[in-house]
Amino acid sequence: MTSQADGKGDSGNSTKEHAASKDHQKKAAVVVVVVCLVVVAAIFFVFNGDTLSVHSEVQSMPADEGHEQGLTPVPNSPPEILSLTPASDRIAPFDLCEIVCEAVDPDGDDLTYTWTASQGDIYGVSPWLAVQV
Repeated sequence: MTSQADGKGDSGNSTKEHAASKDHQKKAAVVVVVVCLVVVAAIFFVFNGDTLSVHSEVQSMPADEGHEQGLTPVPNSPPEILSLTPASDRIAPFDLCEIVCEAVDPDGDDLTYTWTASQGDIYGVSPWLAVQV
């Protein structure tokens, strides 16, 4: 038992538990960011001739993976893509196409978007330039 003379008393244990809880929340937030990156990186744009196909995939991992025993993991729901809309379903070579993605995270976590293309280049604030096939 801790003596009252050290100034901690029972509040020292409470402070340690609070710090452990905050540390766990930070670790859970890192897991959420990784999950968001995996989800967004799984969005592929495949051009077959002049037709745009869109594919998205949500993946998740256990929130408590690698954490100390005895801590209760903070629930983490995967982000949800509400819409993924190209301005056009046909893109001529060297033309631009605006694609709008609306997504939310049910837990209120920040989302990070990553765009990839099977051909051509993505540059600037995520524009993508179609290549001549």
